[in-house]
Amino acid sequence: MDEPLILIVGAADTGRAPMAAALLRRLLRRAGLRARVESAGVVGHDSAPAEPEARDAMLAMGLSLAEHAARSLDDALAA
Repeated sequence: MDEPLILIVGAADTGRAPMAAALLRRLLRRAGLRARVESAGVVGHDSAPAEPEARDAMLAMGLSLAEHAARSLDDALAA
């Protein structure tokens, strides 16, 4: 069975949404639960990296957003 997808949707997918996704991934992993957690935005900043403040905040919590690339919410993700 495929892992369920939890999609966090934000404005640009460069700040709060990728932060929430990273935190939720860690919580699920620690709880022994399996799910794909991804993020997307509605403003259209495709391929933009996470904001420096978001990257710094996550590093302070032991998580990295270095590989994050923003993407737009589309019909395929919403399905």
